[in-house]
Amino acid sequence: TTTTTTLPPPTLPPMSGVPGPVGSGTAPAGLAGSGTVTPVTFTVLILNVDYAMLTANAATKALFISAASSSIVSVVGNGINTKHLELTLSPGSVVVTVVINVPSSLDSMAVQNKVASSASVLAATITRALTALPSVMAVSPGGAPAVGDIGPPMMSQPIPVLNPDPNLLGGGAPSPFAPPAPAPVGAPSPWDAASPAPAPAVALAPDAPGADIVNGLADQLAGLR
Repeated sequence: TTTTTTLPPPTLPPMSGVPGPVGSGTAPAGLAGSGTVTPVTFTVLILNVDYAMLTANAATKALFISAASSSIVSVVGNGINTKHLELTLSPGSVVVTVVINVPSSLDSMAVQNKVASSASVLAATITRALTALPSVMAVSPGGAPAVGDIGPPMMSQPIPVLNPDPNLLGGGAPSPFAPPAPAPVGAPSPWDAASPAPAPAVALAPDAPGADIVNGLADQLAGLR
């Protein structure tokens, strides 16, 4: 007779400190203050640069964005670095939409005020950086690149960042809400019941009493394995 024992499922401890659903509009408990960013957005109009020519060359486009980003960081300061920036290009000649994702460890109001008060310095710094690039000059048929306008910076509401990059947020440790590492593929589960060991072979000496019956049954069992 074979008896099969079914183990009960594991009982997991109650979870605490788990962030709320994404898109709930609120930062999960414990994440606000260290896992939020406040976007400060403004536009920069670059004159004389041909948008189609610029974006057709990936290397030139990357140099253009890098020069603009470095110029913004050097003027804005307040702990901002290029990791906090998102730059999007659109035609007209070239309109650069800049989003500074200010981490909660920094002063977003100070960043906004610095952009607003340093528009002329920022324009001159970006212009100087772009004109120093031969590849950008080559896609500027209208003349040397020049900043024509910098729009007023607008600050949005803070937004939560799940699993934040500590370099982006200015912290020194990863988020406690990072998902756990997956279990190794193929690792045995402690809840899997062990397979029963195969029964040992049974055989009697041919001259033993009842040997023909016992050995016949043993042969049948061996054929079922």
